[in-house]
Amino acid sequence: RGLFEEHKLMFVLLMACKIEMRTGTLSHQSFQTLLKGGAALNMSDCRPKPFQWIPDRAWLNLVALAESVKTFRNLPDFIQRNDQM
Repeated sequence: RGLFEEHKLMFVLLMACKIEMRTGTLSHQSFQTLLKGGAALNMSDCRPKPFQWIPDRAWLNLVALAESVKTFRNLPDFIQRNDQM
């Protein structure tokens, strides 16, 4: 009871992801990006961040998302072109 109550939302998320992966709606690569983000990337190995106000960790996550999920492949370019700060 205690374990399930404490981790109920995580359990629901994992079950939903598993169902989506079985139906083909969610790719394994997209799921891996959700789990790991940009943790496997290094700032020196990816494209440079366009603005100093972007935290390194956020930029690495964004680059990983753009590289692995087709829908977001242009997101770094959009951020670079639309900076309002």
